Formats: sequence, structure tokens, C-alpha cells
Amino acid sequence: MSRIQISSAQAYSPAAGAALLLTGRLSQSLASKELKNERKLEQTSEQLGALKELENKRKLERASETPKLWPHQISAREKFRKENHKMILCMSTGAGKTAVAAQVIRMRLREKKNAKTLFVVPLGLLVGQQEQEIHRWIDVKISPLLSTTIGSWGKEEWQRCFNESDVMIATPQIFINASCKGYLHFEDVHLLIFDEVHHAVNQSSMANLLKLFLRKPHLRPWKLGLTASTINRVVTNKMGAKDDISSLEKLFGAKVYNQNVVDMRKRNFKKVEWKEEKSVDVSAEKKDLDVFLDDLGLGKKDKKKLRNGAIAVLSKLGHPCYHNYIEFRMIKVLCNYLERIKVVMTEKVAEITNGTSVEKNRTELETLRTKEKKLEKSIENFKAKAQQVKKLILAKNGERNSKKFQELLKLVGSLDPKDKCLIFAKELSVVYALSDAFNGYFGLCAGAVVGTSGQSTAKSIRILQQFSGHKEPPLRIVVSTTACEEGLDIRDCNVVINFSENKTTRQWEQRKGRARTKLATIYLFHNDATEEENKSKLMKETVTTNTENDFEEERKKAEKNLCYEFSKGAEMFLWNAQHLLNEYCMNVKIHREEIKERLQQETVLIGIKFPTPEGWEFLYLNRTDDEEKERAKLERKNKNYKLAFLSYCAVKHLHKEGWLDKRGSPIDSFCSVARERCKADYGDAKADIDGKSSKGFKASSASSEEKENKELKCEFKAISTDGSSVATIKIKEQGGELIVKNDEGSHVVFLGDIIDLVDIKFSDDNSVWGRYSCGKTERLFESRR
Repeated sequence: MSRIQISSAQAYSPAAGAALLLTGRLSQSLASKELKNERKLEQTSEQLGALKELENKRKLERASETPKLWPHQISAREKFRKENHKMILCMSTGAGKTAVAAQVIRMRLREKKNAKTLFVVPLGLLVGQQEQEIHRWIDVKISPLLSTTIGSWGKEEWQRCFNESDVMIATPQIFINASCKGYLHFEDVHLLIFDEVHHAVNQSSMANLLKLFLRKPHLRPWKLGLTASTINRVVTNKMGAKDDISSLEKLFGAKVYNQNVVDMRKRNFKKVEWKEEKSVDVSAEKKDLDVFLDDLGLGKKDKKKLRNGAIAVLSKLGHPCYHNYIEFRMIKVLCNYLERIKVVMTEKVAEITNGTSVEKNRTELETLRTKEKKLEKSIENFKAKAQQVKKLILAKNGERNSKKFQELLKLVGSLDPKDKCLIFAKELSVVYALSDAFNGYFGLCAGAVVGTSGQSTAKSIRILQQFSGHKEPPLRIVVSTTACEEGLDIRDCNVVINFSENKTTRQWEQRKGRARTKLATIYLFHNDATEEENKSKLMKETVTTNTENDFEEERKKAEKNLCYEFSKGAEMFLWNAQHLLNEYCMNVKIHREEIKERLQQETVLIGIKFPTPEGWEFLYLNRTDDEEKERAKLERKNKNYKLAFLSYCAVKHLHKEGWLDKRGSPIDSFCSVARERCKADYGDAKADIDGKSSKGFKASSASSEEKENKELKCEFKAISTDGSSVATIKIKEQGGELIVKNDEGSHVVFLGDIIDLVDIKFSDDNSVWGRYSCGKTERLFESRR
């Protein structure tokens, strides 16, 4: 305790004593606080020291866990440095291409702090795997992006993700959509890595992403392409291989570097001998399936998909797998349809609860409930029928598998229980049927991976984890479509069976690369291993003569491509125009339709029609902007390219009319108006009168008279919805046929077909022209009023 001395000269008083006492207590309190602060500082420094020590320990652990680079990986990294930081690396599967990519990311971050990397993968299935592989080599912030997680992202979410990440991993379409909406700016990207870069051909999403960078010459990020096969088709000769590799190099803007790797695995190739059977007559089974599926209330596409899947199982595997597929797998598919209906019903109930379009949603909900009950009843009837069909098939054909499937069963049965076997088949239904068959013959041991076309990414990953032994129950067989061909690191796989044919050199390289263990065995039902290996060798020996001038020419070509700028950095190109139009039509809930014409025994695309708030809009190829057509070079392009051009013009029209927002996205209020305006007239004839807004027309037979020569004249009267305009189209019949006169001559329409006027325009010269439809065929016509 502090003591205060008072001199004798000082007079003592109670007030002075109280002041002295207070001063002493204050001094004591301040001293105590100082002591506490000192102890806190000591504790903080101790904690910081402990944390620093722990961090150093973790760094040492990571350093010790990080695998060392092989000589061929170091060589590839140094080659990338010498090639001015742009290169396509061609290296065999399993040789560590992702490790080289990780080293390039580290190199970029050292040269430029906070450098941003876009890592592009062809499949969502590879996003998580590449994230883990990069983390094995370097400690960076990675954002794995899947369409299921970023569906509702706007500019703020994208900007936050971009700022907080060193590396963003996604499929090319995700990056394209974000860039074209103005959410992601490529000016801030410093490194591009394309995994399986051989997919960058024609109008693929990977090629389109590269074109976005090409048309901006001021953008010069580092670029690394990774592949085990630079050609995405069958290699037949050196000249063809050179052309394909040259095209890839020009688009990517870099040369291919083939890194030689000494393969220590010594894979064994074995041909499976089997006698191919004559094509199976499946006409009776098709009729039976049609009877089954008619009662289900499904759409034509769904019924066709189910029927074709079942027939593929029958022709490839035989009757036992066929009736098992009908009895079990098709029931699962139908139950999935039922689940989808229930999900939509839940959404409708939520909208009704929130007060959104109550009457409309109630009507739709009642329709869905009726459909649900019908489908539930149909599924029960289907189960009973499936049992009956199974008995009929067994009585007629017995338990007879196809000879090819019999050989596959013998082969799988001869494998060691510890073997990890990957089987490739073409059809999705055959993959499921094989998986079910192996589980029936050999116990619960097989799984099916079919990719996003029939399976969620999460389920595919779980099956592969079971195959690798990381999850229970373990699987020793995986049957797959092309989903498991590329990029997947299945390290324990020691047996690969190609049940279907390898169609391309790329497919051969990728499938054999799934066998990762030493002395792995690859079984072939169709291809010859020596012949395929020679094709691969020819591909790797091919060298191009491209120079920097060739890459610059490709950039200049890309700058001339059609581009429509919305605002705020949002853009539209031919390759994303269909996506934007489909997005708009999905909001309207009415799809755009193609307008086709049959010329010289060939169906030709001549235009499209799409819904707008003013009614149906018609857009024809021969009436679009000539300058844009010249830039698009339509005369040398196929139907898909022309459809992309029409979609481009349609979106441009929608935006100029103010029906799309500043980023080219649908505006809900206008979509609702378009839905109400076009839904009532869906499928009816439409007209564009004197170039003004669309108005609804219906065609009806107005009169007919029979003459002595038995020539029947039919007049179709077209009346606008407001009654302001009337047109009569005359069609005459000769010998049981209707003949319509137009500019291109006569077109024959058989009696009994339904004829509707689709588009009408009244001209000043007292004539009327337009189109009529007969079934799926649409033709132009011209007549006098």
C-alpha cells in the first residue's frame, strides 16, 4: 500500500485528510491497472507466439506432405516459362498435369500479388476434384462454382467471390454467362487454365469462352491448356491431324507442347472374342411398350426416351436384363416423374400462400393434382403389367442373354474380389441395366455413373467415393457412360472394360488412362489395341508451323464477330443468344418455335416465332439486317448456326423494345403480359398487318363449290380479332388433292390435313401474302383480296 508523508508545517484538517486518502486510492488503482495491462500484453504475446509456432508447424507439415515434382513436370513448367507464359500441355493421363497447373498458379502469384485465376473444367463432376488436387500442392483460396450454387447470383455475389478468391473453378458456360451479364470482367483475370482443352472446337462452350478473350486484344493473360489428346476425333492421317491441332492452337493462341513421359505402369491390352449376333427383331416388344406407356399420361419425348432405352437394353444385353429393366428401373424413372410433379405442386402452394397469382395458381394446382393421381394409378397398373410381361417373355424366349453380355459376365466373374473394375457403355439405359445385373449376379458390388444427363453431381461423386473406398458400402465395379472418361482421378482402378466401341482417338486415350495402377488390364470388345496406339502415336508426333502472326490473325477475325452491347458491360454474341432467348421464353413459360419449309425433299429453317407483350412476333432469315447477315456468313453455315443468328436478332428486338433489362435479362411484368397475350392464342394463326403489331387471326373454311370438272375451290377467310381486316385465300382441289399457288409454284396438300393461316400481311396493291401451316409443314403464299 502506498504511504504519503505530511510535514509538520502543514496544518491538518478533515478535508485535507479525505483528499489525501482519495489521492492514495487513485494511485493504487492506476498501478493495479498498469499491472493488469502488462500481464495481458504478456499473455497476448504468448498467445501470438503460440499461434505463430502452430502456423509454422502447419506449414512444415504441409511442406512435408506436399509431393515432389517429377522431372517431366519440372520440364513442362520450365517450358511454359520459356514460351512466354502461354502453352497447350499434352501429357498422358495420370502424369500430373494438374500439378503443373498448380505450379503455374504459384508462379503467377509470385509475380503479381492478388493475381486472379480462372480454372475451366468441362464437367461439374471435376470441380471438386481439381480443388482438392490444387490444395495438395499450394495453399491458395479456391472457390469451386457449380450451377446449383450460383443460380441466383447477381453482381454483388460475383464481385465478392472474385475479390475473395485466388482461383475460381467452374465449367465454361458459368464464366460465359457471368461475363455476358456484366458480372465478371475479364480485364481483372491474370491466368487462364483450361482442363481437357481439346473440347475447344466449333461452337462448344469452351471455344466460345476463348473467343471472348480473343475479341479483346488488350487482354493478354497467361494461358495454360491441359490435355492428353489434342484431337477430338479419329486420327486417320498426318495431314488431318495437323489441321485439327493447328485450329486448336490458333483459337487458344499458343503452341502445343508434347511432354514425353516414361510410362512405368505397363498396361496389358486384351481383346475379348465374341460372335456378333444378327440384329434382334424388336417389333413385338415395341408394340408391348407402346401399350404400357400410353396409359401413363407422359409427353411424346418422355415416352420415346423410355421406349428407346428399354429397346437398347434388349438388343445389347438380351431378354432377362430387358424385363428386369422394365420391372425395376422404369418404375424408378416413373417415380422420379411423380416426384417432379410434387415439387412443382409445393411451389404452387407456396405462391398461393404468399398471395401471388392466386386464381391462376389454384387452377394449375388442380391440374397437377389430377395428373398426380393419374400417374400414381398408372404406376400401380404398370407394376402389375410388368409382372405379366415378364412371364410372357420367359415363356417365349427363356433366360437367354446376348452372347456379348454372356462374355462380359464370364469376364467379370473371373476377376479377383480385390480388383477395381470400370466398365464403359454407350447408352444410359444399358449402364443402369448392367449395374443392376452385376448386383443380381455377384451381390451388392456395382454402381452406375451417367453424368448430369440422368444423375446429380453429388450422387456421381458419392458412387466414385464408394469405388475408391472412402465411403460405405464399398463398390468394386462402376459402369459408366462417357462421364468417367475424362479427368477423374480413380487411382485404385486396375481393370478397364470397353464394352462399347472407342469412336475417337481422344476416347481411346482417355479410357485407357482410367487404369492407373501398375500392370493394369484393359479389355476391348471392339477395337484393336495396336491400331489405336498407332493413331495416338501419329497424333503426338504431329507438329504444326503456326507462328505469332497466325495467332494475331485469329484475334482479328474474332474482333469482327457479331456483338450486341446491352449496357453495364453486358454483351450478346451468337453463341449465347439462344441461352438469352430461352431464358426469356422460360420466364414467359411459352417456348419459341421454328418456322420450316420443305424445298426439294429437304426441310429448311426459314425463321422463328416467339412471344412478346404485343403477341407473337415472326422473324424470317430473308428479312433480317443484310450487314449482320454478311458478318455472320450465313450462306456457309448449318441450321444450328442460323438458329443462333435468328435468336440473336430476336433478343436484340426484345431489348430495343424495352422488354429486357439493361443486362438482357427478362422483366417479370412484361413476361406476364406476354404470357397472357400469347397463351390464349397459342398455336393459332397470327398476322402482321401493314407492318404494325401482331394481331390474332384464325383461318376457317368460308365457302366451297363443286364444278363440272370436279374442281373444288376452297376459300379460307382470315378475320382480325378486332374485325377491321378480312382476307380470303383461295385453294383449289384437283383429283383429291389441294393445290396452293405461291411464288415457288404449286404445293400439294392431301385432303384431311388441317390448314391454318399462320402469318398474314395486307399490301397496298390489293394483295395479301403470308404463310399457312399444314401439320408440321409451313409454306409461303400470296393471293388477291
